[in-house]
Amino acid sequence: MSHVLSRAAVAATLLAGPMSADAQPAASPVAAESPDWTGLSDWIAAARSAGLDVQTGPLDLSTLSPREAVAVIGPEAPPADEALVRFVQEGGRLLVADEGAASDALFTRLGLQPKAAPRGTDPSLPGYPDLVVLTVAPFGVFTGLERLVTNHPGAFAPGPLDAAVGFASGDGFGYDATLGTGEFVAVADSSLFVNLMQHVPENARFSAQVVSWLAENGKRTVHVVAGADATGGEYAGIAPPDEALHGAQAFNRAVSKLANSRPNGIAIRFFVALVLAAACIYAVAVHPGLPGRRRRPGPRISAPRNDRR
Repeated sequence: MSHVLSRAAVAATLLAGPMSADAQPAASPVAAESPDWTGLSDWIAAARSAGLDVQTGPLDLSTLSPREAVAVIGPEAPPADEALVRFVQEGGRLLVADEGAASDALFTRLGLQPKAAPRGTDPSLPGYPDLVVLTVAPFGVFTGLERLVTNHPGAFAPGPLDAAVGFASGDGFGYDATLGTGEFVAVADSSLFVNLMQHVPENARFSAQVVSWLAENGKRTVHVVAGADATGGEYAGIAPPDEALHGAQAFNRAVSKLANSRPNGIAIRFFVALVLAAACIYAVAVHPGLPGRRRRPGPRISAPRNDRR
């Protein structure tokens, strides 16, 4: 009964917004700076007010550095999947939020298999079967949330990646994963970030956590590519320096160089010393009892107010 009441409360909140009860966010293109109900202006304004550098509009990949972040939300044309995957592999942070076919190639390159969302397996807001309520597992950017309200969501077939948000059928919806030296977050619904859906408190909280993660607490510029905005140009592929790589990758690179050289007494002694040094570093870095993946809390971002006029 409590779940029913909470969903009814969310429905009332949505209906109190500027749109009519029949309005559906998935029916219109997403627009980054638009104040309309399908725009992202509330989310972007909240991030900027917290001091984060958020840029919108078409993205020239030739200017992109792996020390930046990209958010692809409801694109009308397929984004540059190969370049964006390489960008993540070299240390970039990427958000992909889409339930349409435009992002299918990018999702596939990230190890996900897009599919139609199951119908009737999960609760929805009373009277609104397309507003599906999904339960959240406390992982990564999804930590601190219980459920998300989605609108006309897509889904991903079960695969090697564990979903942080999924359907009762076993299909996935939201992921937070690493790729190379970077990270990506993928959700099968672009409307999570639009102005109307920001009236749902946990949607607004999730949106704030995502942009804080993208910006790495203010260290990265965030490029939002949404709707008609496009990605163009050639990504330069500027790899981060060796010291920015994970210790295990640097160690593997050194071992690989040794393996390609002719073994001798000096090389063997150096290899043994390298193994011992790596073991000491690992023992210090991975202290027993501490989680292996902890993010520092991001800047406090206020959720958009609900008394919009």
